Amino acid sequence: MKLIVSGSRSARKSFPSGIPLAEALAACGASVEQPCGGRGTCGKCRVRFVAEAPTPTPEEKTLLSSDALAEGWRLSCRHSLVHNATVELPEESCAAAWKDFGVAGPLSIDCPRWKTVELSLSANTSQAVAPSVEEEIRARCSADFSPQAVFSLRAYEQLAHLLGSGEVEIEALIRDSCEVVSFLRSSSLPRLGVAVDLGTTTLAAALINLLDGSVIGSLSDLNQQVRFGADVITRIAHSNRQGIGRLREVLIRQLNILITRLCRANGFTTDQLCAGAFVGNSFMLHSFFGIAPQSLGQAPYRPVWRGPVVADGAQLGLSVLERVLIFVPPILASHVGADAAAAIVATDLDQGDIPRLLIDLGTNCEVILSFNGRLFVTSAAAGPAFEGGNLSCGMRAARGAVDRVALTADQELWVHTIGDASPQGICGAGLVHLVDLLLSSGIVDESGRLLRREGLRPEVAQLPLAQRIGEAEGGETAFLVAQGPRGENVVLTATDVRQLQLVKGSIRAAVEILLQEAALTPERLEKVFITGLLGSHLKKSSLLRIGLLPAIKPGKIQMLGNAAGFGCRLALVDRTAWNRVCALPPRVRHIELADHPLYTELFARAMMFSQF
Repeated sequence: MKLIVSGSRSARKSFPSGIPLAEALAACGASVEQPCGGRGTCGKCRVRFVAEAPTPTPEEKTLLSSDALAEGWRLSCRHSLVHNATVELPEESCAAAWKDFGVAGPLSIDCPRWKTVELSLSANTSQAVAPSVEEEIRARCSADFSPQAVFSLRAYEQLAHLLGSGEVEIEALIRDSCEVVSFLRSSSLPRLGVAVDLGTTTLAAALINLLDGSVIGSLSDLNQQVRFGADVITRIAHSNRQGIGRLREVLIRQLNILITRLCRANGFTTDQLCAGAFVGNSFMLHSFFGIAPQSLGQAPYRPVWRGPVVADGAQLGLSVLERVLIFVPPILASHVGADAAAAIVATDLDQGDIPRLLIDLGTNCEVILSFNGRLFVTSAAAGPAFEGGNLSCGMRAARGAVDRVALTADQELWVHTIGDASPQGICGAGLVHLVDLLLSSGIVDESGRLLRREGLRPEVAQLPLAQRIGEAEGGETAFLVAQGPRGENVVLTATDVRQLQLVKGSIRAAVEILLQEAALTPERLEKVFITGLLGSHLKKSSLLRIGLLPAIKPGKIQMLGNAAGFGCRLALVDRTAWNRVCALPPRVRHIELADHPLYTELFARAMMFSQF
C-alpha cells in the first residue's frame, strides 16, 4: 500500500497492507502526537484523508465534529493502511517550539575542557628522533597534556592520513589534558561539539564551538516518542507492555537525522563533530540508553543509575557520532534527571548558601530548593497540560496557538497567536494567561469555577467578556476565546480550568513541602528561577495571581529559558562546570511527594486560586 503525506512533512512510501496508520506516518518522518497513548480518547492525532476517507469510528464520531468528518478528518490511532492513501497533517501537529541554549556568543569559561596545539610534522621523521610519531608528539607537547594522556583511535587514523600526504601543518585537539581526540589540518574552522536536550515533547540540538562555547546554530523537533504518549508515565506504561526497544529505536533514529540536519544547515558534516553532551529527564535517559524504566514507575521509584555517563556514539547507536565521546550528567533522583542537574549549574544554584528556588515548567516539572549548601529536590506531576494536552482546544506552542491575551481600552478581549496565524487552539502559556485574566475579571472565582452569566456579579455581567460565556458540547460552561479559520470556536471550558488547578496545585504543594523540609518561609527566598520553554513566555504577575508561586516580591522572580540546554552546553566546554554537575548527587536530598504526609493536605489547599 502507498502512503503519500502532503504538506510541510511531504513524503511517499510503500507499506504492507494493514500496518497501523500511526506507524506508517512515523516511518515517513511525520509522527503525530498521541497524548492518550493511542487509546482514542484525546482526539489530538488528527489527519485528513484527501480522498476516500475510512468510515468514522465511534470514538471519532464523539471527538470530531460532523463538518470535520465530512472534510475527511480522522484520528490516526484508529485506522490502519488498507489501501493507497494521501493524507495531510495539520501544521501544528508536527511543529515543535524552538528551544534556546542560552546567549549565542562566546562564554566566559573558567577552565576550558578543550584546547588545540599546532604542530609541524614530516612523514619522513627520522626514527632516531622518536620511535613513533606519537612519542615525538608527546615529547613536543609535554606541557599541553599529561604523560598518561591517551590518543583516541580516531586520532591515530587521522594522523596516519595526514602524514601520508607529506609534510603538513596539523592541529591536535586535546580534551581535559588527558586525551588527544583528533588531528586535523590547521585551519580557521571551529572545532565542533553538539549539545542535545532530550525533552519529553521537544528534542533540541545546538552546534557548539568547543574552544569558546559559542552557539553556531540550533534546531528543535517534535520528539517522535509522542505517539507513545504525551508524558513519561504513559511511556513507561508502554514500555511495560512492549519493552523499551521501540521507544529507543524511534529516539535514536530521530537523533541521527536531527544532528545531520543541524550540521548541514550550518555548512558542516557530522565527521567534523568531536564531542557531545546530552541531558534529559530520567525516563528520556533510560530510553536513550535502552535501559528498562520500570523502576521509575513503581515504588520506591528509583532510577537504575545516578552517576554521570561517558560513552562513545557507537555504544549508543548514534551512527553520526560513532567515534565521538558523549558526556551525560548524573540523574539526581527518580524523576529529577540530568536536565535538572544541568539547570542547577546553569543558574549557580549549587554555589553559595542563600535560599533560592528553581521551578522547571514542562511536561515533567522539577522543583529544586538550594539552602546552606544542600539541594532539596522533587518532581511534580504537571502532565501534558502545559503542552496543551488534556485541554478541550489544547495544542502545543506552535503556529496558531493562543499564547497571550489582554483587555483593550474598551474592555474587549485581545488575543495573540504564535506566528500571528489564525487561532487553532490554546497552548500552555495561553491557558495561564487566560485564567489569570478571567480571575482578575471575576469570571473565574477563587475555587476555580468558570461562572455562568447568571452567577456573575452585576458589574462583571456588564463587561464585554461576559458575553463570551456560553456552553460547550455536553452543556459544560465555556468561554469563547476566538474563532478558527473555518469558523470553529476556540474555547476555554470549566474542565480546562480544572486541569490548570491540578497542575499548579501539584507544583505549589511541592514548593511548600521543600520549604518546610528546609525550615524556610517563602519570605526568606532570595531568588526564584522559572525555567523551561514555558517559563520564558509567562508573566510573573500571572504565576503569583493563580497561586503557583507563594506571595513573594516580583523582583525576586527571574524568568529564564532553557536552563537545562545552557547547562548542557557549559558541561561540554567548561571542566569546572562538568566537575560541578558530577558532584551534585551526594548533595541532593530527594523528597517523594506521594509519600509525604502533608502532600494531600497541601495539594487540596493549593488547588484554590488564592495565596495561603
